[in-house]
Amino acid sequence: MRYIDKVCSFTGYRTAKLRECLSHSVLEESDLPRYLVKEITRLHGKGFSVFQCGMALGTDVMFAEAALQCKKDFPRIKLGAILPCRDQDKLWTDTQKARYQSLLQQADSVTYASQSYTKECMFVRNRMLVDSCELLIAVFDGQKGGTFSTIEYAKRKRKKIVILNPVTLKRTLLLHQSEEAEEINLFGEY
Repeated sequence: MRYIDKVCSFTGYRTAKLRECLSHSVLEESDLPRYLVKEITRLHGKGFSVFQCGMALGTDVMFAEAALQCKKDFPRIKLGAILPCRDQDKLWTDTQKARYQSLLQQADSVTYASQSYTKECMFVRNRMLVDSCELLIAVFDGQKGGTFSTIEYAKRKRKKIVILNPVTLKRTLLLHQSEEAEEINLFGEY
């Protein structure tokens, strides 16, 4: 029997938006990676082995690091980087660039939406993330922006979506444009 890797993509807030969101929460920014590890571990138990993100600063980088941490316990896990363009880190600090380059070196695959920056490359990257997955995880509290647009696109594509809300501390499963009853406290057991 041939094993088929189930793919999970990730979307979430960049650093500034995440910090603004967490200003309304008891959750600290340093707590979020632990919940991402829990979610990846839970999904690995359900047959997901490929975890991919766009590697933007903020929750994407946290997700990539969480996937790599899980890979230590579950070697079948693969990290995929789907990037908007080759020079995504062009305006980042040296520290941010070093962290990013280290993650790219550890990734099992790197794909580019565009060779260079364009007005559309971020949107193309987000559609690539959704189109290539069975499930989308989103760190999201309802704010409009790129994460919201990616979730809406995933709904139109009839993808399963797990919303991790850092303000309410709830995990909600969305199926085919409707909210399911499965909602649990992030502090609870999975």
